[in-house]
Amino acid sequence: MATCTADQMTNHHHKDVNAANSTGLGQLLRTWHQRFTQRDELAHLTERDLNDVGITWDDVAHEVDKPFWRA
Repeated sequence: MATCTADQMTNHHHKDVNAANSTGLGQLLRTWHQRFTQRDELAHLTERDLNDVGITWDDVAHEVDKPFWRA
């Protein structure tokens, strides 16, 4: 009769799922941080910068007013 140790019976799939979840969470947090940073930079553009990229103050206000979790 064969015997198995606890290490051999570890559910490796479960670890992979946890790693995927933590990776997904990390990516979500990075995305939120990028949105926050980009919107802050957008809010500080000058009139000349806005003309260069072809957006208006209304466009800026619409984007900056969004919470960081909303695309």
